[in-house]
Amino acid sequence: MSVGVTMKKLSAVLASVVIAGVAVAGPSSAAPAQPDLVVTDVKWAPRTPIAGQGVTFTATVTNRGNAPTPEGVVHGVGFGVRGSTVTWSDTWRSSLPPGGSVTLTANSGPRGSASWPVTAGVSSVVAFVDDARRIAESDEANNTRTVTVTGASGLTARLNGGTPVVTAAPMNVATGLTNGASGDAYLACFAPDGALVPGTERYGLRTGAGNTTYGTGTPWGRSGEGDVPASTAPVRVVAHGFDLTSIEKYQQYAPRDLRCPAGAEPGWDYLHVTQLTTTRVHLDGRVIASVVTPVDVELDMR
Repeated sequence: MSVGVTMKKLSAVLASVVIAGVAVAGPSSAAPAQPDLVVTDVKWAPRTPIAGQGVTFTATVTNRGNAPTPEGVVHGVGFGVRGSTVTWSDTWRSSLPPGGSVTLTANSGPRGSASWPVTAGVSSVVAFVDDARRIAESDEANNTRTVTVTGASGLTARLNGGTPVVTAAPMNVATGLTNGASGDAYLACFAPDGALVPGTERYGLRTGAGNTTYGTGTPWGRSGEGDVPASTAPVRVVAHGFDLTSIEKYQQYAPRDLRCPAGAEPGWDYLHVTQLTTTRVHLDGRVIASVVTPVDVELDMR
């Protein structure tokens, strides 16, 4: 047999081996068919909530994979705010075919409620399908969708003299209010009969009165505080007036640098309030909403 014939036969044998190898290796390397769940939409109700209202989330889930999801397995969706799950849906157990979608509404949560009490301002809410990893998917990294929910404060406030007057949105539970007045305190010299010595008024310091924590229990613990009953309509609350003795106690050395005429003594004159900070809280201290109101009120400290 010639060398040329031998090389032709050897080439044919190698080619058949390569082809056979490809034929064998091809099917074994193909990825198995799997589902792929994604969240395609997130909605909530009420759509424009007020701080403290319960918001219920709904997610639309779509199977973008090439296989149906398993029958009888919970297709769960968790709804999270600031890294913590607030509600979830765990009732859907039917198979979802490729291309199929289903809308799932929260039915419970860590506190046993299907709704989340929205806080004032903008919150990022993450909907996470198959959050408990019950279903094997072709892509486990595309299971979340993030939306923003804005809660209105539901508070309006004003100062009537030294008394805060607040209108609060309705809630189905009793809540509390704190009010803090901040501004500029002024000093002056006073004659023995208590009369202000003309021309001696001076700026003292930036300070304030009231509370930022509900139910403090100090001698002026109710200063600026109020209570909002449960209601189905907006509630007008007249809070406790501001107790300015807290300023005099904690800033007792402020008047000492004021130089007064003979026979006169330095003292507090008035607090020029420029800002009122009103905060609504649950009775356990959890903040619901806060609002800052510019004001221009002088409170007598004599």
